[in-house]
Amino acid sequence: MFRTNIKGMNEAAWEMQRQIRKLNQAIGEAQDVRNGLRHLSGMDGIRRSLQKDISNMEVERQKLLRMMTGLRQIAECYNSCENRVVDYAEGVSYRGRRRMQFFTVNMPDNIQQLISNVLY
Repeated sequence: MFRTNIKGMNEAAWEMQRQIRKLNQAIGEAQDVRNGLRHLSGMDGIRRSLQKDISNMEVERQKLLRMMTGLRQIAECYNSCENRVVDYAEGVSYRGRRRMQFFTVNMPDNIQQLISNVLY
């Protein structure tokens, strides 16, 4: 049987969000360093290298953001389906109990006599 750990999915999504925040901070720090090197002579190669690293971090941040969003959507879908299954099962159980109560009504032993008295 296939099982999902919805709580685990949500925890993983929160961890991804924390990693995105760390990446945002690292990108900001790298941009500050790159901008600080702008006025220094002979630092063009380092600035280009920093820009390449910043671009790579931004790509990784976008990938992580897409994975986090997808994981949250998947967890939400599983949770919604699980709730619908439970609601359906409760409805079937309730209808089944109603039918059983209807069929288990105790009839008086002299029902034929009572009916014949009413009809004639």
